Amino acid sequence: MRGPRPVTRRRPASRGRSGLVALGVVVGVVLTSTVVSSVVRHPASSASGPTSLLDGYPQRIGFDRPSPQLPERPGPLAATLRDNDFGNMRPLGVTSQGDVYELPYGPNVLSPDGALLLTGPGDWDDSRIAVHDLVTGDVRVFDDLGQTIHSTEPGEVSLKIDTNSAVHWSPDGHTVLARFGDGGHGLRLLPRLLDVSSGELTAVGAGAPAGFLASGEAVTVRWEDEPSDGTVLVTTTDVATGEASSRSLDLDGPWVGDPDMRLEASVSPDGTLALLEGTRDDVTVRLLAPDGTELAPHSVRDWDGCPPAWLDDDPVVPTATRGYGGSLAAGAELATQEGSRSLIAVHHRMQSSCLQLAADALRAGPDLALFGASTALWTWYWWQLLVVAALGLLMLALLVRRVRRGRTRSGG
Repeated sequence: MRGPRPVTRRRPASRGRSGLVALGVVVGVVLTSTVVSSVVRHPASSASGPTSLLDGYPQRIGFDRPSPQLPERPGPLAATLRDNDFGNMRPLGVTSQGDVYELPYGPNVLSPDGALLLTGPGDWDDSRIAVHDLVTGDVRVFDDLGQTIHSTEPGEVSLKIDTNSAVHWSPDGHTVLARFGDGGHGLRLLPRLLDVSSGELTAVGAGAPAGFLASGEAVTVRWEDEPSDGTVLVTTTDVATGEASSRSLDLDGPWVGDPDMRLEASVSPDGTLALLEGTRDDVTVRLLAPDGTELAPHSVRDWDGCPPAWLDDDPVVPTATRGYGGSLAAGAELATQEGSRSLIAVHHRMQSSCLQLAADALRAGPDLALFGASTALWTWYWWQLLVVAALGLLMLALLVRRVRRGRTRSGG
């Protein structure tokens, strides 16, 4: 006669699988992070050089130091900015997908389509300026034009471009408007037009270079008398003929900006004029319509002193915000009648400032990224946090499993 069958106790399947589930979570998080990262941030442009036009600007620019040197033919760039790099100052170019290249020392100003870069020849000891065609790879060096950031002796170059004030490209990419002066220590800086094909310079107007109209006419602005009088003289010059016309525009209220600061002005393609009033921390953007009517002003915090860009008739003001660890983080603030909003987030470790966006990149719109233009600290490390959390769950699951095994054994 057979005795009763022994009873086999089985742990619930869920207990045995808890560790596998947690492990699956970890693997899933890592894979998801990899996939999302590849979707959100596209691969860098190849050095062979795409010929397509700009398809937008990046919503996020991550930490990249050291960055690769600018290739001969990287294709159009969407923006430039500066990385202080603990005082070493690295000029950077940014693609529409957020990939970063280190640029030569120089003005580093992009044409509206991002295809041309006004820069330096690439050697710090060479004070000349150059135009680099980022699509074809051609570089045109101007032998008799230097940069004010260099201490070149006066006889070595005939004129120097002022790298501390605004530099503007014409809509067709044929002409640059900037201040130029002789190479002496007391150089007098005056606005001039540079024909990038011939290298010829033409004096134009007086005061601050403000940019170009859609028609291609160059605009300069200066105070008619004193800033406190609130009257600006706007000069428009036909690039082809040299014919100039001027008109006075009166502000509705007194000018309360720092009287010792050089006038900073910028004109939109449709003729809206922006005057930046205030300090390098907080600025009021005062707007004058093409007919001279003063529009409602905009207040922008943390302006970094660099010239604004334009999205239609709304200014995009470069900012530099003191963030985590005291580092500066560059940004771009779009100021509209409905308010202002940030367009781009730059990683706080980049110590960045002077984010300048190409006009065509702005018009094309953002290359959408996870978390958009949020600068919250966790948004830069979200997938690492997920991995840590998943590993924590795994350890907890293994601990629970071990405790349950111990209880099962002690219970017979």
